[in-house]
Amino acid sequence: MFRHSRPFWPILKRCLDRPIRSLPSSLPPSRHPTKLLLLQTTCRRCHTTTTTIPVTPTDTTTTTTITNELNWDRFLQIAQPTATDYVNVSRHLMHDDTLPASTVLHRLQYILRQLDEAKRQDAQYHTAFQKTCNMLMYAYLDRHHDLASAKVVFEGMLKTDGLTEVSIATMVTGITQHGSRRDLYELIDVLRRQGAMPASELVYVRLLRALRHFGDIKGCRFFFAEMLEHDIQSVAGYRCMMAVYHADRQRENVLKLFRQALELKIEPDTAMYHMALECLKPHERTETFNMLRDYWHRQSPTLVESRMSTYLLLDWDPLEALEEIQQVMTPITRDYNQALAAYVKQNDFDRALEVLTRMNGKGITMDSFSYSILLDALAKDNASDPAAVFELYDEMKRNGVKADVVVFTSLFAACHRARDLPKALDLLAEMDRVGVAPNIYTYNAVLTVMANADHRLDWTQAKELWTRMRSSEVGVEPDTRTYNIYLSVLANARSTAAAKEMVECYREMKRVVEPDFLTYTVLINGLSASHPSLRAALQVYNDAKLERVSLPVSVYNRLMVALQRGAEVSEAMNVWHDMRIRGVLPDNDKAKNARTKRFLKNREAKVNENPKTALFVRGSTTSQVVNDALKDLYALKRPNAIYFSKKNELKPFEDEEKLEFFSQKNDSAHLIVGTHSKKRPHNLTFVRMFNHQLLDMYEFGLENAKAMSTIGGAKCSLGLKPLMVFNGDRFESDEKYKQIKNFFLDFFNGEETAAINLAGLEHVVSLTAVPDTERILLRTYSIEMKKSGLKTPRVELEEMGPHYDLVLRRSTLPKADLWNAACKKMKKASAKKTKNVEVDEMGDRYGRIHLGKQDFSKIQTRKMKGLKKRGADDDDEEDTSAKKQKVDADED
Repeated sequence: MFRHSRPFWPILKRCLDRPIRSLPSSLPPSRHPTKLLLLQTTCRRCHTTTTTIPVTPTDTTTTTTITNELNWDRFLQIAQPTATDYVNVSRHLMHDDTLPASTVLHRLQYILRQLDEAKRQDAQYHTAFQKTCNMLMYAYLDRHHDLASAKVVFEGMLKTDGLTEVSIATMVTGITQHGSRRDLYELIDVLRRQGAMPASELVYVRLLRALRHFGDIKGCRFFFAEMLEHDIQSVAGYRCMMAVYHADRQRENVLKLFRQALELKIEPDTAMYHMALECLKPHERTETFNMLRDYWHRQSPTLVESRMSTYLLLDWDPLEALEEIQQVMTPITRDYNQALAAYVKQNDFDRALEVLTRMNGKGITMDSFSYSILLDALAKDNASDPAAVFELYDEMKRNGVKADVVVFTSLFAACHRARDLPKALDLLAEMDRVGVAPNIYTYNAVLTVMANADHRLDWTQAKELWTRMRSSEVGVEPDTRTYNIYLSVLANARSTAAAKEMVECYREMKRVVEPDFLTYTVLINGLSASHPSLRAALQVYNDAKLERVSLPVSVYNRLMVALQRGAEVSEAMNVWHDMRIRGVLPDNDKAKNARTKRFLKNREAKVNENPKTALFVRGSTTSQVVNDALKDLYALKRPNAIYFSKKNELKPFEDEEKLEFFSQKNDSAHLIVGTHSKKRPHNLTFVRMFNHQLLDMYEFGLENAKAMSTIGGAKCSLGLKPLMVFNGDRFESDEKYKQIKNFFLDFFNGEETAAINLAGLEHVVSLTAVPDTERILLRTYSIEMKKSGLKTPRVELEEMGPHYDLVLRRSTLPKADLWNAACKKMKKASAKKTKNVEVDEMGDRYGRIHLGKQDFSKIQTRKMKGLKKRGADDDDEEDTSAKKQKVDADED
């Protein structure tokens, strides 16, 4: 939500109404070159060279381009074309966008046939043949998107020894766009077998970019090292590898490559400086930024990219950054746009308007990106009228700035705020007229307007929009969010036909993308509204159970009400039973008595958790080795352990619901299930739960087993925490073994303690990961402290048992979202200090009450028995003292 002191749009409108100073139509003669310079540029598409000749402004044309291209009609009139003629006509075909793709391919194939005959007689045609093959291969990839045909051309060049580094680079780029990582490695393997892998900078840089596209960091690291072995040290290679590490958030490797480039006297470019600055800590950025500033002074301003973003990364104020850039070079529109976006993001609209004023003063025209920033800010500003967004859009059209898809998406957001569906549909039609292709975000915005319309929408309009989006002309594939919004539109229709469409859409969604909890929520709530679609709602609910999706309590309530309304009482009771198993508390979860209140409070989330209980369960078939192992682990875990002596039908990797049922019923976070079969003898499965849902699970086979009872010596006391020792590098490098280490630390953790008594350390649990095998050695030792003649005792370890070799068989690692939720720590609520209340060392609370000065003359004494009684006693004392005085006087 945007928070500012005054509305944004009136101030913005006043700023935009100021006249914009136009740029001069031509530069002064002094700024034009006086000499004719020949500039050669390389075409990226076909790797050919053209020559341009800038001339003085007195000529009729400012630039003359000598492309040496030969059109097709003139080529056919030449009796004996030279090699240059073949190259020129091929280049002309590649640049001619008016020709159909099939025509270009047929003509290039004809040229290659002519060149094949010509090179047999004259070797000078061989180079032209190679260049034309490269162009044909690029035409297949760029115009036809046909990777298979491009491979045929490439294989033909490989057989005739006609490959060049340009050919290999073109094929790598085509695989990046239209192939897979497997295709890329097959290409590399073929080149290595044929000995055709060149030690070329161009090829290695293209390989690094392709592997970065496929997310293969190990492959990037391998080929970068190979490139350095061939003594290829280039800015492009280091920049590409730094980008790989930067995308993977490997900060240290980015900085390592940056420093290595500096040591090798490789001049980093702006992109490398920018990545290094992002990875440096704030106090380390000054020196690198000074190096970047020196680089800017040495280079031409046209070679510098992304300048304002670098200053913003260093927490500069955007206006101060503009002044700093002005001293080095002339700020461009992108710099002003980034400054504008930074101020809008900070809700500092006064400074944003100052940036606009500077743009007008410098004669810099706002582009579509500038307008998109302002439109997005207005669309999200709840204090501004949505009509202001469309007024600014009209101003944008009057200035001749063409709107892009981002601008239209902001306009749809304004339609959503105004709940104006007709305006959104008009904008969608306008996009077709101006030739702007909608993307997935555009359709999401339009469907959101439909889902939140004031009146009940005719869902057929949404159906037409959905069909149009999926058509071959548009070709936009919906994501999970798009499906959810479309299902919401259908759910709001509340008709039988719309419910059928929801079911069909859900079936299609499962084949394309993965539904989330919101998908199931919308489907169950929408299908439960009508009785004919109630069975479909139950089917969706069963799918949600199979996918282990956590549903909100409102979904259970809506489904149970619909089932009771449809006389499906047994199904409603099943839903209620599922709520109990999953630990979903009803809405009215208030306890009816003190015992229930204590029970619920003990199970609710706490900052300091209760000691985790472990449940030891015997499977349907067990061996004596498994039974002894369960008893020994139970003895080590007590008192936070429960042991089931009877057999239970449990298959952890096949039925997770039973595990969750046992966890919920016994309030246990760990389960150890012992089984024995011919396929998996002497089997122990360690299970960990979070919120009574399966988190991770590890299955071990017991070998070389020695029970605690078979090993003599002293045993540890009840309830003591062990010392944990993990031996082996795999516990630090292997992701699976990291999770196993975390599991055993959590299993033996016990109660949280603030201090450790040396006498309470009685046993050690040691786990050793054996290299190159899936085997972990579990050993337990008792600690004996003997006299050493010093303050520190001499410690000796004696094996106590149990003693096992754990062979890892199967494992289920935690899912990312559930693991993040399990590792999330609650903020510790600071104890609110109560004035004049203290707690002593014994835990007793004492309160101190402050009383002001009392005025006894204002104390109410009437009708107070205590005061009256006290007053009578005082009178008796006064009479007695008076009598004594009288007696004394008589005696005198």
